[in-house]
Amino acid sequence: MDERRIADWYQKYSTEIYRFCLTLLADRASAEDALQETFLKALRSPEKSFHRGREKSWLYQIATVSYTHLTL
Repeated sequence: MDERRIADWYQKYSTEIYRFCLTLLADRASAEDALQETFLKALRSPEKSFHRGREKSWLYQIATVSYTHLTL
């Protein structure tokens, strides 16, 4: 079920999250890495069930952290 939910979120939000990452990183490969990391972290997070209805903002938070890790 969690994988299904994350897959649904990926279909719904991946393009938008990718564009956000691309804006931050200005590099397609890095933006793709950040996108993958964002959804992997979401899948592995025990908090994913607490974000119903707020998943988009939660994914943006994860993407921001992914960006930070990629730029260190």
